[in-house]
Amino acid sequence: MNRRPFSVPLSVLELAAGASNTAQYDGLSRGEKFVAEKATRLTVGANLNSVAGNAEVLPLVLVNLLDGVNGQKLFANPVPLSSIAGTAGQPFFFDPPLEFTAQPRAEFESVCADVEYQRVDLVLHGYIEKA
Repeated sequence: MNRRPFSVPLSVLELAAGASNTAQYDGLSRGEKFVAEKATRLTVGANLNSVAGNAEVLPLVLVNLLDGVNGQKLFANPVPLSSIAGTAGQPFFFDPPLEFTAQPRAEFESVCADVEYQRVDLVLHGYIEKA
């Protein structure tokens, strides 16, 4: 089996209060499968100097991961971002790893009526496997 380390960045540049936004990664080639072993997150508030995520729990941002081609959701309902992605210094490990047969997507949703995010990043770390 041919494996190589790989990371998939899923980022939205704006997440308005009470809104949702989708990020998709289009870099997989035909016949490749991405296996995510761990995830990290970073969020930036309305003030670009305000970086959250390194020490804060962010229950107000929900996320669901989808397999791009068939749209199959990995979770029955959106989950708090902090429950599936750790910080850069302490990533969240998936056991078992998550498998994507096509372009991974993330649907982000802000459930707070008065907090806007300038940027939300979710990075999946793992490997690419050729079929």
